[in-house]
Amino acid sequence: MINKFKKIRNPVQYLGLDINTVKKDWDNTNVKFLLAFPDMYEIGSSNLGIQILYHIINSDKKFLCDRIFAPDIKKELLLNKSILYLSLDNGKPPLEFDIIGFSLQYEMSYPTVLSMLRFMDIPLNAEERIENNNIPIICAGGTTVFNPLPMKPFFDFFLIGDGEDAVIEKCKILDEMKGNKKIDILRELSRIEGVYSPFFKKNIVKRRIMPEFKNQHIPVRPVVPVTRTVHDRAVIEISRGCTRGCRFCQAGILYRPVREKSIKQVIDSAVKTVKNTGYSEIGLLSLSVGDYLKLPELVKNLKNLNCSLSMPSIRADKVDDEILRYISDREKTGFTIAPEAGSERLRKIINKNLSDENIFKGVEKLFKNKWQLIKLYFMIGLPFENDNDIYEIVRISKELHKMAKSFSKKNRINVSISPFVPKPHTPFQWIGQNSVSEIRRKLNIIKDELWRYKKIRLKWHNPETSLIEAVISRGDVNVSKLIYNVFTEGAYLDAWSDRFDFSMWERAALKSNMNLNEIAEKSYSVNETLPWDFIDTGVKKEFLVKELKNSESGVETPDCRFNKCNGCGICNGKIRNILNEDNRFIQEKLEEITSSEIKNRDYKKIIFKYKKEGVGALIGQIDLTNIIVKALLRTKLHFKFTEGFKPKMKISFSPPPPFGVESHEEYFEVSLESNANPDNILKKINSYLPQGITVLSWFENSSKINLNKDAISSSYIIKAAGLKFPENRLIEDIKFFHDETEVTVKYENGKHLNIVKLIKENNRGIDPDELLIVRKNFIFKEK
Repeated sequence: MINKFKKIRNPVQYLGLDINTVKKDWDNTNVKFLLAFPDMYEIGSSNLGIQILYHIINSDKKFLCDRIFAPDIKKELLLNKSILYLSLDNGKPPLEFDIIGFSLQYEMSYPTVLSMLRFMDIPLNAEERIENNNIPIICAGGTTVFNPLPMKPFFDFFLIGDGEDAVIEKCKILDEMKGNKKIDILRELSRIEGVYSPFFKKNIVKRRIMPEFKNQHIPVRPVVPVTRTVHDRAVIEISRGCTRGCRFCQAGILYRPVREKSIKQVIDSAVKTVKNTGYSEIGLLSLSVGDYLKLPELVKNLKNLNCSLSMPSIRADKVDDEILRYISDREKTGFTIAPEAGSERLRKIINKNLSDENIFKGVEKLFKNKWQLIKLYFMIGLPFENDNDIYEIVRISKELHKMAKSFSKKNRINVSISPFVPKPHTPFQWIGQNSVSEIRRKLNIIKDELWRYKKIRLKWHNPETSLIEAVISRGDVNVSKLIYNVFTEGAYLDAWSDRFDFSMWERAALKSNMNLNEIAEKSYSVNETLPWDFIDTGVKKEFLVKELKNSESGVETPDCRFNKCNGCGICNGKIRNILNEDNRFIQEKLEEITSSEIKNRDYKKIIFKYKKEGVGALIGQIDLTNIIVKALLRTKLHFKFTEGFKPKMKISFSPPPPFGVESHEEYFEVSLESNANPDNILKKINSYLPQGITVLSWFENSSKINLNKDAISSSYIIKAAGLKFPENRLIEDIKFFHDETEVTVKYENGKHLNIVKLIKENNRGIDPDELLIVRKNFIFKEK
């Protein structure tokens, strides 16, 4: 099996080696739930929603939850079964699960959903599956299902809203109705609040809302990927929902009301998550992190965890000197601010409530606190926009560029431009998108003005991609034909710019008899019935109409958290804004972690010996370093770290073997506190390592071996069938020295292979089934 993966990019993401996974007795669980994310592993495995549902389902001993992602493999390998498409943690075919739930977070992932179903051997059309109880129920949740119609033919049901409580309700029904007809099971599932099944007529589908955070829903032992992901950190959700009321923002409507975790909840979950994962960075997650009421107090105490701290985009008027002081000695990478619109006039129209003065003061604070990179996000094509608003983006960028240079020559400004996409359930849902040509004209204004500024890096979102996003997000059930046809054209992983091929969508639109521009640019009357009107988000349509009219007049709507109710309709007694009024903080919760941040310790250099075998040979060196560092941190022993803004463990490795080469003997060195006994942690370290990586022993580096410079040779075992070695030896030890250029082996058919070249250059051109190379040992220079 291992050999089949050697030619695949980063194959460990398909081998189920992640840490903290839950593996249950397959035959002794009543309901098997497969969570599917229609994007690559490095995106989906970082998704907090997947982590939450995985934790909740597996917390019940009767239920089993597993994960699957869209593989970055040639599709032919999956379709012809050269590589089996199996769940990550249990290695089971998707058809053996009772239910498969897709997380739909962005429209461009839709064709990938169909590819995944095809890999699973599942008919695409729900109507074709309804009579077959041997096929799992296929459902979806996530942000984009608030308009489920474009994907309606492909799913048995959708969950609209928060999934924490609903997912257990679904599992219980599946458990109780085992053996019943699928249509009867779906009928019962459709009675759950928030569930919409296309098989049953429902005039209004009410969004499922979780009134407040429950401790049992917080994943404090999340799955830790063994390979690099987009968010290689402990992600801690501090609040959900936003009432700022930006009129373009769908999430601001769909996640109302605001529900803040108490400081105690956040700190407690952060402490446990760091302890259970070995992460050295914490990422705070919220729609608007800066609005968390006790943010300075929270950041102050999180600093004691000896972790770097990261935040997503923060409002310019929320850049606070106190907060910057708490995080400035840890993390000095880019800081993101989203003005959204260039002019104050347009920011009032979109209800951004942000002045130029707010922006300049916020960025000035960042430069004063030694940040070197400021990332700015703007949109173009917003309702009621004119060219002056575009030139205002240029003006702000130039002024901030000037400010950056005044503080340091190293300072830079990143300016990102995205076309506005009208989204359902927002005040701008009735307004059409700018044409692609108009978007390009506005982009060219910005590019022509800013190209000569070397410290400004300009990035923009593909206008054709935004066109497709608008078509899908505003579409009715007819758009499903477009999605199916572009799938047949070969569209896959289209959320990635290097995979997106607009010509495929053009051909699919032609097959579907569909005008893409007409759908995206269409404006509606507020009196028209929109395709998605049957979804009740909890926010009244009358409120959205009022907000649209306010935007035309440039009238701002204040945040209801600190002002009177705006009458959006979301609060009803049970559902309400929950703000953090918890001033108490339990200091003892931090003691076990903060004790590691003690200065002036004495350290000794320890070399650990380990081996890589089986699937461990498919873990690259960068990923292996991260895995071992996390395992060491979880031991609670004290290791030496680098100085600076982002401390890292001081660790060095012997020269790594080539990809796919097993090894009996590898080494890494760390500086460990002098009074620690490594014998006591060997077993613990191994319990935190994935299959195929085992730490064998240790010794103190008293002779001052340099693992890189002093490694002069290695001994390799070459195992092969059909190969003739020198002197007719079939299986032999071959010593490989650094100054040797060639050790040739010969196939029986006369083909020659240079083993040295294979080892040195990591040559993957050979058929991996024909050859196995194992590094036997290291030989170090004598001191």
